[in-house]
Amino acid sequence: MDTENLPATIEIPLDDAPIIDLSTSPIQITHKVGSSAASSIIDTIKNKAIEMFWTIFAFIARIVSIDEKYAHACHKCCSSLEMNCFDLFRFMFFILGTTIIPYITYQIVADKLKWTERRKKTFTQHFETVMTAVASAVTLWFLGNYENTFDWISFIFVHVGMLLFGYVTEMPELHHSLTTVSTWGTKMWAVMGSLVAIILGFTGYHIYLSTKMPGGFWKVYVACLLIPIGIAYISHLAVEKQNEDPLEPKRSILHLHHVHIFYALAFFTRFPDLASRIAAGLVIGCSLQGAAAYNYDTTFEHKLKPVDK
Repeated sequence: MDTENLPATIEIPLDDAPIIDLSTSPIQITHKVGSSAASSIIDTIKNKAIEMFWTIFAFIARIVSIDEKYAHACHKCCSSLEMNCFDLFRFMFFILGTTIIPYITYQIVADKLKWTERRKKTFTQHFETVMTAVASAVTLWFLGNYENTFDWISFIFVHVGMLLFGYVTEMPELHHSLTTVSTWGTKMWAVMGSLVAIILGFTGYHIYLSTKMPGGFWKVYVACLLIPIGIAYISHLAVEKQNEDPLEPKRSILHLHHVHIFYALAFFTRFPDLASRIAAGLVIGCSLQGAAAYNYDTTFEHKLKPVDK
């Protein structure tokens, strides 16, 4: 075999392929960085860009529509360690859409419209309020079935409920709370009566939706409605018990803030029905308005007892 006419190197037509150098002994293997390697890098970048595009597209698609097949797919291989028991994309959208984004929106709108029914806060107080809101939203996510129900419609109505409640509270005739019932005027009673009627209407509709669920779910649903009522009643008994203590210098008052009342309601707007998703946005928004304008205030207020003369 004539080896004199052989080329000095033999190139294998593979990306970043080794070059076998026959001009020296022993044979040396080196790497060629040429057009094939550059083409490989370009293809890799192109594939990553396409992959990123479809990831963003899938994220947006999950937000604007409820795909029950996708929502339940992640539960097939559920692992708390790997955090794959729920849709992380939808979870982040829920946290941002029910706390951080509307909270910032409220501050901007309140400043623009010069709303006065809100508490001045330092930066650290704002941060503390937002962190409490996030922690509350995490609990709501896991117990309120929002992985399968929260979408852009709920997101919009979070802002509607929050800003509408903020606008209403700016009316001087409505500067009252449940602790000042005896001083309510006609407009306050009218607003509260309308609000209670709307809440009762939504409650009845959601109980109806629960009867459509299999396995007698409506019984569990109705029983759970008694939980916040029971907590409020126990709180009332605790206040009465403390006020009976003659050695206690302060008198306790139970003050249920709307931030707590509407938060409790948000656990029951758990159905993928359109009206339920709208109701979810409204109650979450009304609750967040209390946190954005004031804070997560305590349900117990303490005042010095009057001194007997």
